[in-house]
Amino acid sequence: MSEVLPNGWRLEALGKHITLQGGNAFNSSDFIVTGIPIVRISNIKNSLVDLTEIVCVKESDELIKFRLKTGDILIAMSGATTGKVGKYKINSPAYLNQRVGRFLPKNNYSIDLSYIYQLVRQESFVNNININAIGGAQPNISGKALESFKIYFPPLPEQQKMASILTSVDEVIETTETQINKLKDLKKGMMNELLTKGVGHTEFKDSPVGRIPVGWEVEKLDNLCDKITDGEHQTPKRAEHGYYLLSARNVKNGYLALKDVDYISQEEYNRLSKRVCPKQNDILISCSGTIGRTALVPKNLKFGMVRSVAILQPKHDLISSHFLVQQIASQHVQLQISKGLSQLAQANLFQGPIKAMKIPLPSLPEQQKIAKILTSIDTNIEQKQTKLTQSKNLKKSLMADLLTGRVRVNPDKN
Repeated sequence: MSEVLPNGWRLEALGKHITLQGGNAFNSSDFIVTGIPIVRISNIKNSLVDLTEIVCVKESDELIKFRLKTGDILIAMSGATTGKVGKYKINSPAYLNQRVGRFLPKNNYSIDLSYIYQLVRQESFVNNININAIGGAQPNISGKALESFKIYFPPLPEQQKMASILTSVDEVIETTETQINKLKDLKKGMMNELLTKGVGHTEFKDSPVGRIPVGWEVEKLDNLCDKITDGEHQTPKRAEHGYYLLSARNVKNGYLALKDVDYISQEEYNRLSKRVCPKQNDILISCSGTIGRTALVPKNLKFGMVRSVAILQPKHDLISSHFLVQQIASQHVQLQISKGLSQLAQANLFQGPIKAMKIPLPSLPEQQKIAKILTSIDTNIEQKQTKLTQSKNLKKSLMADLLTGRVRVNPDKN
């Protein structure tokens, strides 16, 4: 919060204007398959209420005070996610469960609930919850504790204007997230179709990986690559700057994350490059942690690798790198990866199982056609992800400025 109270604003306890209502303690013996859903903490996701997974009870007049309405603001009051907030934007009824709180305005002439929704998701409010929550592994906070929090209350028109601005950014974020999820579903369906059935085929045959088009073959990955190996087994000497030293954490699905990365010196890079020298369109695979993620090596990127990353250097006269990276991400190859993991305390993927992977192989022109279709979806997803990141950064910046009064809004301007 700003050190100086903005002109016309009040610093007051939340409870002066809001009552935190707790939910009902439902008995599991009353749960039924079809009825009125119960909103539990697990239903609060991404600042909204999600009723995908629910339990229900019969409708009852005795539960009327726990009945939710569209626009209600809810908060988790116990558990590992204490403090997470969600708006109920659903047009059908539901009941409020215990340990889920609802913000109820005491009046409508000094408080805008949409402003409260933005304010209680502010970083300073969340930090206050973390400080005041009691308990260890299962923290909790009471309604009285939340009501005691001191927050800024601008004049109602200013609250409404700020809420309108921030809500407009929320809507862009929600729309973009929906678009990304739809594209991911499309990609999953297209992968299943194209990587096992191809383009335009009508005749199929049995194979070690299931039914594939007549004319396709199944090859071991070792036969399709000039080289398959992993990174340095001895611990490389790190440096403060220099060349990247990649590990499994840097290999994401379809790209390399280079923000949290180690470095090696020129001398160490030269030493590691004698064993393996990555080049454009080689394929990297994560071999520990989250195993089986893949990324293509981009142009002009020089780096070393540790043991947790494997590298494939495809024979480009046999297989397209862009096609192979899609095949490795497919369900049938990921299943092979799961079966090939070492049974150690922490699972690892070693070179033997990688080389033994069975890859469905169409002609090179068909590979390129399939890769082009799937890559175009990936590109669309990446563009939406960039937009989502920008929108979230904008939202964070606006919240920091508007909700503290550093930047004032004019309620009379559109």
